Amino acid sequence: MTAKDKLYEIYELIKKGKELNKAIKEVLEGHKNEDK
Repeated sequence: MTAKDKLYEIYELIKKGKELNKAIKEVLEGHKNEDK
């Protein structure tokens, strides 16, 4: 595996992580809205 491949892999993981964080945030905010 080249350094470029490794960087791309890390980039993909970060992208997935950000999408996951966004999804978790939306779920948590959704629960907050239901409590009101």
